[in-house]
Formats: sequence, C-alpha cells, structure tokens
Amino acid sequence: MSSSAGDAEAGAASRGISRLGGAISGAARSVRGKLNKGWEDYPEADGGKAGHVKYGCAEAVPKDAPYIHKLKHDLANSYYWTGGFFQDYFFFVANWHPFLGMLLSHPNHPWSKRERLAMFCISLAITMVPSAAIAAQLPGHRDATVVVFAWVTLPDIAVGLVLYQLSIADTRCPNSCGACMNLFKRFAMACSAFFALSVTGVCFLILRSRGAHWSQLLVPLVKGKLLSFLTWFPIWLLVPCQLGFIDLWCAERRAAQKAAGTKQQLGTMDSSESSEVPEVGQPVEVQA
Repeated sequence: MSSSAGDAEAGAASRGISRLGGAISGAARSVRGKLNKGWEDYPEADGGKAGHVKYGCAEAVPKDAPYIHKLKHDLANSYYWTGGFFQDYFFFVANWHPFLGMLLSHPNHPWSKRERLAMFCISLAITMVPSAAIAAQLPGHRDATVVVFAWVTLPDIAVGLVLYQLSIADTRCPNSCGACMNLFKRFAMACSAFFALSVTGVCFLILRSRGAHWSQLLVPLVKGKLLSFLTWFPIWLLVPCQLGFIDLWCAERRAAQKAAGTKQQLGTMDSSESSEVPEVGQPVEVQA
C-alpha cells in the first residue's frame, strides 16, 4: 500500500512539474513572439529593403506589417538601402536634413513630419535669445557672422541632435519599452516647447534694454538658420566613427557584401552536395 501511494504521489508530482514546465514554455514563447513582432525580413516580392525607399507623401507601409519595426529602425539608423551611393545619399538627405526632411522624409519614418515641424519651431525659439543679444550688441558689425555661427548655428545643431534622438528613442525597443519611451518623448517635447515659449520674454527684455526693434532680430536668426542648414551637408557627409554618411554607408556595404558572399557560398555547397547524391536507380560504383 505504501509503495503504491508513493508511486501515485511521485506521478502526481511529475505531472505537476510537467504542467509547470509547459506553462513556462508557453509563456516564454508568447513573450518571444511579442518581442519579435514586427521584426521580420523585408518581403522580396516588394523589392526587399531597396523597394521601401519612398519620399514625402508616398503611400506608407501599414502599421500592422510584419516588418514595420525593422523598417522604422532602419530608417532611423541605416544608410545603405539600394547599393547606389548617390541614390542612398539623396534618400539620406531626404530623411535627415532638418529642413528638407519636413517635406521629403519617408512616410513611415519614426521622426514624423509633424515632429520635425515642432522641433524646427522649438529650435527657432531657443536660438532667438542669442540672436536678440547679437542684434542688440552687434548691429551690422563685421564680425557678426562669426558670432552668429558660434552662438546661433552651433546651438541650433546641438538642439537638433538632442531632439532627434528623443524622437527616435521608441525605435530602440518598441515591443518592450516603446510606450514608456514614447511617453517620455512627449514629456520632453512639452518641456522644450514651454522653455522655447518662455524665451520670447527674454528676447523682448534684451531688445528693449537696447532700444532695438524686433525686426533686427531676424537678421542673425535667419543667418544662423541658413548656416545650420548649409553646414549640415559637409558635417553629416564626412564625420567619422560611422556617424557620417560615407563612413557608415561603406561599413554597411561591406557587411552586405560579406553576407551575400556567405549566402552564395552556402548555396554552392548545398548544390554540390546534392549533385553528389546518386539518383534512384542510378548504379553506385563500389571500389574494390
């Protein structure tokens, strides 16, 4: 009796452990499926990655597409799309330039056109303070361009970089912490907008203290913005450490060529192995 009771208890414990293991395995598969959702490869029927080069008001990829997160991640981090240098560079400019991107960026880009417009207004407001100071202190001075570049253009570039990183933060891990990052992004954008609005009062005080008119503010402000838009091209074309276009595009091209070579080599090995297998009914030579 005691032996049969012990066997029954052992069987029940074994079944309980098996059910627990099955539940854990099912939960792990569910979590893995949620984390991998939206990260499938690009469909070859649509031209693969190169087939998703789009501009401006082109039709966007549906939000429930099985590769939507991969597309957004590549739009925010990848420069190599078609394999053509000039075509990829034009696509890079359309997606990354602070002004042209408001018109030409990809419809699925995580840095949306509305966010770009809001960031443009925020950076414009933030750079109003140094512009007002320059207009009040150096009206028409010959060294004003250097001062504008140092106090308007460079801060404008820095603000743009910070706001851009905030805008694409939710693409790093969209399935696990994307909602939290999106909430933080909205909070940071709201704080930036509030700060940008408050600086208009500072500009008013600066100009009033010098008896300058608001129109004098426009000259250094517009000049600083134009310098920022123009210097963007050489900076983001040539900057090293896989940040600029040339460096990262070449690195991605080498990686793509290496992956293609490995795939071709594996395909050649598979075909050679299959050719060595004798067909059914074919005599097999036996060496003595």
